[in-house]
Amino acid sequence: MMRKVDEYRRYANEAQECADRSLSEKDRAGWLRIAQGWLNLMRDYQGTPEAEFETVAETKGTGQGRSTSMH
Repeated sequence: MMRKVDEYRRYANEAQECADRSLSEKDRAGWLRIAQGWLNLMRDYQGTPEAEFETVAETKGTGQGRSTSMH
């Protein structure tokens, strides 16, 4: 399970890589704004009840057994 904060970090890194490859300053600035947006989402998400649940579920599990049936 990928936590939202990890997903946001990955998207920010991808946007940063696009900025690094951009040929124009306008494109670079746009990609950097996108990267900053993902970082802002990551910062805002941390400390929310959802983020706390992800942390607990990751460290302690949910208490549910692994499914063995095909879905």
